[in-house]
Amino acid sequence: MDEIVVEIPTRLDFAGGTLDIYPLYLLFDGVSVVNLAIDILTMTEIIKNDSLREPLLRSQDLDFETSYSDLDAYPDLSFHKAIIDYFNLENMPIILTTKSQAPIGSGLGASSSLLISMVTAVSEFLSKDYTPREIIQIAKDIETSQLKIPTGIQDYYAAIHRGLSAIHLYPGKVEYEDLNEYRQFIDQIMEQMHLIYLGRSHHSAKENWNIYKHAIEADRTTIDNLEALAALSYSIYQTIINNDTQRFIQLVTEEWEYRKRLLDTMEIEQMKQIIEDLGDIVLGVKGCGAAGGGSMIIFAESNAEAEIKTICEKHGASLLSFLPFY
Repeated sequence: MDEIVVEIPTRLDFAGGTLDIYPLYLLFDGVSVVNLAIDILTMTEIIKNDSLREPLLRSQDLDFETSYSDLDAYPDLSFHKAIIDYFNLENMPIILTTKSQAPIGSGLGASSSLLISMVTAVSEFLSKDYTPREIIQIAKDIETSQLKIPTGIQDYYAAIHRGLSAIHLYPGKVEYEDLNEYRQFIDQIMEQMHLIYLGRSHHSAKENWNIYKHAIEADRTTIDNLEALAALSYSIYQTIINNDTQRFIQLVTEEWEYRKRLLDTMEIEQMKQIIEDLGDIVLGVKGCGAAGGGSMIIFAESNAEAEIKTICEKHGASLLSFLPFY
């Protein structure tokens, strides 16, 4: 094909995050990762242009472009270079353009989503018939090779499979479960869920790496908190099966309380101030991804949106509009 455009969702994570990094989930008796793909998208476009002698790379959200031979001077485009190298596109006359609607460091899994969009676009452009699991593996390995530390798997699954899903992690197997049949549950949660971008990037790889090291070193506090998170992950999954939105919000909030104990940097002061100012409006709360900035979810009644927006703006944050992406 001479032109390919691929759009891929980001995600909201509710349970099992960090534990999806191998081999952390093997330290506990089963982990269920629960997340929702949302329509804050990443995009990759590939256009064949025979006037070129090498790939031209463009990033619309970073607002620059460069040729492949000059990529080493642009470390922010390391994923682009890795994709070109992996697929041996060094001499291909193409324009590869990427864009992310998610703010940088938002905690919505945007970097993994972007890699899934690039791998999918290139595989379609080259007419390669990869399975979803193969696309996930390529994207995950490329991201890990660039970050130089282990990465989890949940962001890739949300990007590929979409909607509400669970990933059950066991020794020797990863089981994906589509939960989109529970549309009534999703609709009810959407009425109470408000996504706030804090205006401050977080560094999920760094945060998760610190937790990972503490767990591998058998730090007792870290192990105890991760064990609680593992148990909660399946309980949160069960609330969806039982269509119990109130219990879901309670357990997701409890998950956040345990997660904050993993690192002192997990909950920044800005998050505390927003929650304090909102007072009784807040039914529940969850930091997105590895937290420490990025985004947070506030559960509140739908008619509270105007007040939430006002409080967010007071603290330099903003509400992000989103819908499930099926």
